[in-house]
Amino acid sequence: MKRLILISAFFALTFGNLSAQTLDGEWTDGDIVYYVKTEKGDTEFVFDGFRGDDQSFFIKKTAQNQFVVSRENESQMGWSVGKKGSKVEYITLTEKNGKKVSVMACYDLKKQLCYAVQKCNDDSDKFYVTSMQTMFKDLIGSSFVPFYDEYGGGNCLPVKEGEKVYILKTSPEGVTLYNSKKNDLFYEATTVFKTFKYKDSGQGWWRETSNVVLNVTFLKLFDTKQLRLMRNEIYTRHGWQFQSEELKNHFSQFSWYKPLGNNANIKLSDLEQFNANLIKAMEK
Repeated sequence: MKRLILISAFFALTFGNLSAQTLDGEWTDGDIVYYVKTEKGDTEFVFDGFRGDDQSFFIKKTAQNQFVVSRENESQMGWSVGKKGSKVEYITLTEKNGKKVSVMACYDLKKQLCYAVQKCNDDSDKFYVTSMQTMFKDLIGSSFVPFYDEYGGGNCLPVKEGEKVYILKTSPEGVTLYNSKKNDLFYEATTVFKTFKYKDSGQGWWRETSNVVLNVTFLKLFDTKQLRLMRNEIYTRHGWQFQSEELKNHFSQFSWYKPLGNNANIKLSDLEQFNANLIKAMEK
């Protein structure tokens, strides 16, 4: 369910002091939409939820000019934005088309990425549709258009072809479109309409993982096994040599995959490293 959440935040890392104007506008994880608001000067800032959600958490500025979560996360939303003392970071990533994307990244106490949202320059529903269409267009084409179903489940994607509504679900072999029926609040899947097997785009099954900034809502559509393959496919494009026989066997199906034999020389782009880290966080 989409929720509007007031965010109070002020980030200053290697980017210097960021003003409230820098953070103005909507931020999203693909589903949940956030709006920026500051309180109490530069001391502590509250992420304050409403519309019935018992949720709030706070960040503060440290003596090292960084920002950390200052109180325990009380969210009942089903995700974690970090525990008390964990780092919050503002970063900018460049997509393949040159677009600059602002990201707010939250880390756990082990300094591993655990959650992220990106600035939404378009209408939030448009952002949702565009991001989903970008990720699935190689597989299902452009005639099936994703749309936002406010009360729908997090592990399936509603799409339209004309006026007909289908429900997309993923599997280790590909994606299946189901016919649907509308109950009181949302669309639910009924019988199978069509199955699309994963196919090599010339850069693997999910080539856009090296081109665009991923979001949490897209990744929720996949199970742990699929996420592991998606994450390692990023490394595959650079010639990563795998020790796992399972991964070796899987990626050997791609004619373009040429292991280099020295993983120490492989360097991902900042965008690819962020995506790999976010996928890893969702595998848990």
